[in-house]
Amino acid sequence: MATPIWPIEGVALNSTGDMVAGSLASMLTAQNYHTPLFSGSILYVASDGDNGNAGLCPEAPKLTITAAVAASAAGDAINVKAGTYTEDVDMNLIGLELWGEQGAIMVGTLTMSVNSCRVRNMIVSPVAAVGILLSGSYCIVQDTQVVGTPTTAFDLQGSYNILPNCKAASYTVTGFNISNTRVHLYRCLAHGDLGATRGFYFSNTAADGCLLENCQSLGNATAGYHIVTNVSGVELYKCSTGGGDGRWIDADGGATFSGFTYDDLLHKDITIAGALTYNLFKLTGTVRINFIYGIVETAIAADVTAARLELFPTAGADIDITLAAGVDISAAVAGTLLSKTSLVTSALTLSDATLGALTESTGLILTSFIVTQKTGGIETHIRFARAGAGATGKIHWHAEWEPISDDGFLEMA
Repeated sequence: MATPIWPIEGVALNSTGDMVAGSLASMLTAQNYHTPLFSGSILYVASDGDNGNAGLCPEAPKLTITAAVAASAAGDAINVKAGTYTEDVDMNLIGLELWGEQGAIMVGTLTMSVNSCRVRNMIVSPVAAVGILLSGSYCIVQDTQVVGTPTTAFDLQGSYNILPNCKAASYTVTGFNISNTRVHLYRCLAHGDLGATRGFYFSNTAADGCLLENCQSLGNATAGYHIVTNVSGVELYKCSTGGGDGRWIDADGGATFSGFTYDDLLHKDITIAGALTYNLFKLTGTVRINFIYGIVETAIAADVTAARLELFPTAGADIDITLAAGVDISAAVAGTLLSKTSLVTSALTLSDATLGALTESTGLILTSFIVTQKTGGIETHIRFARAGAGATGKIHWHAEWEPISDDGFLEMA
């Protein structure tokens, strides 16, 4: 009897050591018995396809996603090859999945109008329209970007939906509009273009019980996060609001901001020119300034004097932050430090870089103080003022702040 070189589990041998007919197929079936397989049909779409094709193999794909949806049944999946597809698509079959290969771009609106659908790894780029309209529930949208010029990137009207690793960019109204219950967003980014936009907008009282986890907002001047009245049970866990965002808004103060971070260290450059005053930071509500100081970056003109900080309402007199008589900073060289180190009745402390000066104080080296916006919504600024006709020099200002009132906010002027 012949002896095989190695035993093959699941393959039967006859008395001469030859494989019994049909046993290889049995072995292959046994070996793959526990391999998970997609139980529906998989249809294929490619930009060089043909809608006359059945679309059931990569070699004979459909041309459009819409045609693939029409040929699908509930529970099927559509695989989209890299390319650009200009069409509006409605995933209107329960359990339908849409898989984008790297570089699959859809120019239009993608609607998920029924429950339990899934979209993965797509780039959606509508023109002046909603990017993804999710009115179904129990759906998943993951690793997907909405770019181009959408009005609202993600319009989340359904409930119990999950969005991991999604990005909204360059929208004109809202990044993620959330209007129904128990939506979970994880590691999502709303990146506005510094216009009057909202990043994450809980726009309806039904948007309760939602969770945002490790989400980020940038460049949304109206608000990075906006929660309207009568919305309950919303948690922002380790979320952040960054450069260019307006004040976050929680109308009822009922949301939970766990580990929430914001841009609490602001920077502002001013170049000495003809003006005598320069707005540094714009104030809303009441905030604590933990420290404020300026570093001379290019030498100041020889006759600049009475350098000071003021709180300036545009309607009414200015309020001293440092002594009104100010400090003489004429001919201050690069590296010179200007800092508030004491009470309002004291001048800015000047640490002249040419002397290697040491600044000492009986209190903190950099003194904190609280400022409040003028009532009536009057625009209020922390500003730098000086005297003298000199018109050269540059100062780089730093301020660290924290909100005291619910609407407390500080931003660069």
